[in-house]
Amino acid sequence: MFSRFETKGPFTVIGSQVSAPCDEIKTAIPAMLKTHLPRIPQIKNTTKSDTAYGVVYPEKEGKVAFIFAHEVSKVEDVPEGMISTEIPEAEYAVIVHKGLILNIKDAYKYFEETWLKENDYERVADKPLLEVYGSEFKGGMFEDSVAEIYFPVQKKN
Repeated sequence: MFSRFETKGPFTVIGSQVSAPCDEIKTAIPAMLKTHLPRIPQIKNTTKSDTAYGVVYPEKEGKVAFIFAHEVSKVEDVPEGMISTEIPEAEYAVIVHKGLILNIKDAYKYFEETWLKENDYERVADKPLLEVYGSEFKGGMFEDSVAEIYFPVQKKN
């Protein structure tokens, strides 16, 4: 599952956001995507047509904010109902998930329960993690679909 370390950012994305309690986010995201996906062509200045990002910010009180977004070279005319946000530079541990998107939780579990315990790194809590859907992502319902999760990390003191 662990693939590599990578430094990424800063860069800007535009997309649609949903915020929900942790136990409801997996149903809230597909509902948001139904309205977002047809509107992708409205996003101006996209830089990587074959890549989308799931930007995940932990929120207070047990909620998670998820932005399904696309990188842009500059922010111009953000479509109604979408937001722009800057992804700060960070060092990431990249974990590869292959399979149904419903099982992506297994990659999160591996990172939290195995990878962090076996490595001299800790999660950087104030930076978002990124789900990256690149050219190998064929859709959430395909067993051979590949997504990468970028967990912001730093060496333990």
